[in-house]
Amino acid sequence: MTLRTARAHNETCETNDREKAWWNEHAELIAKVWEMHRDVSWKVRAGYLRRAREFFLRGRGSATVLELGCGSGWVGQFIAGPELRIIGTDFSVSQIALASRNAAARGLGAFCRYTVTDSVKLSGDIKSADGVLIHAFMHHLDSAEIDELLENLSANLLPGARIWLYEPAFYRATPICTPALRGASRIVLQGAIRLVTWLSSLYRQHALLDEGTLARFLALQNEASERGWYLSPKEIPFDVDEFSVALAGKFNVSQSYWATVYLVGWVFETNLLKHDLLRRIFASLVVPALRFADERIAMADDYLRGGLVAPNHAFRVWECEVR
Repeated sequence: MTLRTARAHNETCETNDREKAWWNEHAELIAKVWEMHRDVSWKVRAGYLRRAREFFLRGRGSATVLELGCGSGWVGQFIAGPELRIIGTDFSVSQIALASRNAAARGLGAFCRYTVTDSVKLSGDIKSADGVLIHAFMHHLDSAEIDELLENLSANLLPGARIWLYEPAFYRATPICTPALRGASRIVLQGAIRLVTWLSSLYRQHALLDEGTLARFLALQNEASERGWYLSPKEIPFDVDEFSVALAGKFNVSQSYWATVYLVGWVFETNLLKHDLLRRIFASLVVPALRFADERIAMADDYLRGGLVAPNHAFRVWECEVR
């Protein structure tokens, strides 16, 4: 079935209920494959999450940041500390329970707190927040919910408050001629693909993967494909140009850039290595090289405009400030 790439203005109650039930049922599985093991995840996401932390703290000694759709809390917990306190919200009881347990286990309970709430309507904490962190959350909303959320952020945050968004996105229009990668960038991409292919063969040849998690996730992907979903019932990546215009209509957008292109997919199997020591070794040796390659590709804007045409997508960051 063809993937659904058009976002509904108002989803049905049935679809909304299905989305909520999906997240409550699959919270821990998604944490394993999307959050990833901590020794892999930080090496994948260190580049853009360091930039997020710097964005919130630039010119400030400390900040309180509201994390919307926080899931298991792992994003905010990567950047939380004495200077940056996180208030996480999510509609999934299972995810919030997981976030609270994770914060306590990582010694971050003093800097992170979590509540179950409707992240579109926002909690009362928005009034005192210096910023808002949104990491792959808004693409799970329908158009009416997105409009309501942007309006609520604009109306409730103080001028100068900062909003950082990381969301999957694609281009709608196909260019007449798709530019090819050339020179060093092409060599880097080809090398990364060869490395990932070799690693996959090595992992399978020696039965190194967590086959149970792999099978469960592939079954989830197959179900989504059969139903025309990206993965969960409501999620749809954004049209880069349309979403950029919508954000600029409400906020000052200081920067927008591709954060991860192929990297999350490239490290999928390395993250599923079942031996902790082996996973840490491969994460230390392999993931930085793949991240370097991905960061190089992320700068090739013309190439990506031709390659990231719906339904293909990558993950982009928007850095905004309330007027």
